[in-house]
Amino acid sequence: MGIFFKLIIALLTFASLGAAAQEPPGRAGRLAFAEGSVSVYMDPDIGWEPAYVNVPITSENSVWTDRDSRAELRVSGISLRLDETSQLDLSEILDNRIDATLARGALNVRIRHFQRNDSIAINTRQARFVLLGEGRYRIDSDPERGDSRLTVFEGRASMETRSGRVSVPRGQSIVVWGNGSC
Repeated sequence: MGIFFKLIIALLTFASLGAAAQEPPGRAGRLAFAEGSVSVYMDPDIGWEPAYVNVPITSENSVWTDRDSRAELRVSGISLRLDETSQLDLSEILDNRIDATLARGALNVRIRHFQRNDSIAINTRQARFVLLGEGRYRIDSDPERGDSRLTVFEGRASMETRSGRVSVPRGQSIVVWGNGSC
């Protein structure tokens, strides 16, 4: 009887370790809107696949919009809207951090809730744009022309490059050119 009991305890412990290894992330997003042809990249074994509204978006996922297509991702109180022919690669979606790369296209960001320790950064080939508070922002990345632009409609942000950091106040835009990565 004692060996049987120990075997049951060992199996339950092993099963709980397996379940803990597959814990869902603390923070995830979802595809809230899709118009036209929108694709997601979630599994390297599958590659790009058609996206559907409410598909979960987590770290290391990507979203692509074809010509005449649009998509909106929501992560808590943050909306990320992709215009046509845009690709957003989400490196990290954590409890207080979003780190993404706009490989190409246009991204409109609306931050409704921002805590003091939150970190929201959108990278392009030319710069890293750090969004520093609640507001509305637009980021454009054009790899063919070799430029990126940040426009701050409401809120405040900064641009970081190899040359340093520049504040971008409300109502201003900043453009950076170059082919190197920051």
